[in-house]
Amino acid sequence: MDPEHPDSTHPRHDHERTDIRVRIVLIFCGAMVIVGLFIELIVSWGFTYLENHKIPGPPISVLAPPREFPPPPVLQVTPRLDLEQLRALEHSRLTEYAWADRQNNVVRIPVDRAMDIIAQRGLPVTPPAPKSPAKPEGGQNASSPR
Repeated sequence: MDPEHPDSTHPRHDHERTDIRVRIVLIFCGAMVIVGLFIELIVSWGFTYLENHKIPGPPISVLAPPREFPPPPVLQVTPRLDLEQLRALEHSRLTEYAWADRQNNVVRIPVDRAMDIIAQRGLPVTPPAPKSPAKPEGGQNASSPR
């Protein structure tokens, strides 16, 4: 046994007691929880107070045009049925013959038929636009040096 270190034969397996004080950390965490709850109560009371004591705005001028409110939103009661109806409408427009403009004799034809017609006849060809001359004839260009 060492006379200078009486406990050297039995080393202690313990934690360091000088680094952190657990009691102070727990007190701090508890104080933060209490402060958070207090802030939550103040904010909820503030919202309730402001909701119950609304301040009216300035009076509307006699010369101001009347306010027009947008129409109320049209909510979809049956979105699945609405989607089915939309798809049926789109399918009929893509696969059936119909008048697009009866007065001008414009007809809507099915997409498959339109592709067959283009495959047989080809796309319409437009003549290329005439090119304008690069330099005016009979004189000097205004941008050329003299």
